[in-house]
Amino acid sequence: MNKNLPNLVRPKSLDDFICNDELKLIFENIIKNDDFHSFIFYGKPGTGKTTISFILAEGLKASYDYFNAAIDNKENLTRKINLNKILIIDEIHRLNKDKQDILLPYLENDMITIYATTTENPYFKLNPALRSRCLIIEIQKPSTENLALQLKKINKQFNFNLDISDETYNFLALQSGGDFRAAINNLDLLSILSKNKKISLDNVKKIIPQIQFSADKNQDSHYDYLSAFHKSLRGSDPNASLYYGFIIVKSGDFDGLFRRMICVAYEDIGLANPLMGPNILNAIAAFERIGMPEGYLPISYAILSLALSPKSNSSSLAGSKSLNVINSGKIFEVPNFLRDSHYKSSAKLNHGIGYKYPHDYENHYVKQDYLPKELKNEEFYKNQLQGYEEKIKLYWSKIKNGE
Repeated sequence: MNKNLPNLVRPKSLDDFICNDELKLIFENIIKNDDFHSFIFYGKPGTGKTTISFILAEGLKASYDYFNAAIDNKENLTRKINLNKILIIDEIHRLNKDKQDILLPYLENDMITIYATTTENPYFKLNPALRSRCLIIEIQKPSTENLALQLKKINKQFNFNLDISDETYNFLALQSGGDFRAAINNLDLLSILSKNKKISLDNVKKIIPQIQFSADKNQDSHYDYLSAFHKSLRGSDPNASLYYGFIIVKSGDFDGLFRRMICVAYEDIGLANPLMGPNILNAIAAFERIGMPEGYLPISYAILSLALSPKSNSSSLAGSKSLNVINSGKIFEVPNFLRDSHYKSSAKLNHGIGYKYPHDYENHYVKQDYLPKELKNEEFYKNQLQGYEEKIKLYWSKIKNGE
């Protein structure tokens, strides 16, 4: 019905722009105070980065133009900078070095204001010199409620006359993954394909069955999910761990998922449950053996095992502390009684002399100092009394102290 409905309904004023109250206040003050600071707007596709750039440029009533870093050439960049007070630069992460070299002097001398948009994390993808001359604002995805409300307005505004329930509007909003453009396009598709103006949720699911989902493993949002997964496991939250874990499954990054799971087993669980590492490797092997879709079974088992296990990072801390001591240069001679004594002449050097063989003693233990004398009182490992580790503490207390 409408060839480019998202463009037709693109907000033209700040009142119609969807964002939180704090951001709206910032944008209002930019226009109110004739503020010509340069901004980088960062966020996922369809969140309104380019839209707010145009709204601000219009609101400041200054000459402006649009430049796409992916396809426009440097001659266009120079011409548009010289003819305008504001330049909107889409996909600034694609701005190559030649174009950056042209742009930077204008920014340094306040000869141009830019509103740059990017789906990539500017702290990872942009030249620091360029980034430091701009303020960075992250544009968040609109809420499901806001998206559903906007879809209702569009249905009425363009006389689609679609009879859609609130549940169906919410499904369309959720299905878009927070991408406003995707949500509008799906509503437009329904208006074209639906012969019956009464649209049931089941019909919508048949027409639009697949959730919009960004599965780009190079985007920082993917690493946010990996981070949230790891921290949810460490925090012993089984529900959040399953949620973030299966988002990563949906992205297809099984290597990233399994790497985090193995790390948690050894970093965050460790001696509290020493069998967790082998158990996770077995679950991964089972997944690789049966594949998807049944592969979700060992993945679910492994995620819950990690989340619900007692936690201890004593082994991680012990390893880190010992490495720090070594890296600080504290590398000393091995005590003579611990040195290699398998060859005949070793005794002439006092190597191995005085070593007590623990298996010759009661409980297979005998007290002797193993660290170099310079580190005699150094303590790398501290028991955290968690899970199985508590049993280890009780065992050695009994053996060493007779408790």
